[in-house]
Amino acid sequence: MPAPTPFAFWRKCDFQVHTPRDPNWKGARPLGVGETNPATGAAASIEEVEISRADWAETFGANCAEKGLQAVALTDHHEMVMVRYVQQAIAERTRW
Repeated sequence: MPAPTPFAFWRKCDFQVHTPRDPNWKGARPLGVGETNPATGAAASIEEVEISRADWAETFGANCAEKGLQAVALTDHHEMVMVRYVQQAIAERTRW
């Protein structure tokens, strides 16, 4: 790695990160509005959707921290629904 300079800071980053809201996402997805909650068999309530998304974002933040990432860019191609959940999870991780 180059010697540090007063005008440059090196950070481990990933600027191409998708969330489960991206159509090409592979893997488990948090509950969405109108989906059936597998735990109850009923349509997911707004509160259940909020909790599910927040839980996903917390796990996402923990995985980023575990990998040593210091910056990420969410790059879903059609919407940015998960941004506020990720921002909140990161804020809670750095609040202490």
